[in-house]
Amino acid sequence: MDKRTKIAVAVVAACLLAAGLIIYFHQPPKQGGIRQGLGVPEVVGVGILIRLDPQTHELVVQQVVPGSPAARAGITNGLIVSKVDSNPMQGRPLAQCVNLIRGPVGTTVQLELVTPDRSQTNSVELTRQKLKL
Repeated sequence: MDKRTKIAVAVVAACLLAAGLIIYFHQPPKQGGIRQGLGVPEVVGVGILIRLDPQTHELVVQQVVPGSPAARAGITNGLIVSKVDSNPMQGRPLAQCVNLIRGPVGTTVQLELVTPDRSQTNSVELTRQKLKL
């Protein structure tokens, strides 16, 4: 991997870490395998990037990672995460929200999601998994 690619991967990983819900694990290249020399990073999470709305102080889904547990569950950008495992998110700091959603591979987290117009509320249980950037 050339220097520019390494820098790009590091920037993407830093953005995902800052946005939350993603824990970065560097996997060294496998010897003799297809991935040899690529150093493709893997992350663990449910596949959503979140942000706090500066006006409403609500936790909002900013982006959904394609192929992730969140994408398979039909989560879309703009949904409001009102609860995580029955814990209300309103008014909590972003770091605290992220810590409630994070966890080891194979464990589950329950999210209560509200549409931006407040017309629908749905609960979804997601299983954390390794994701590829």
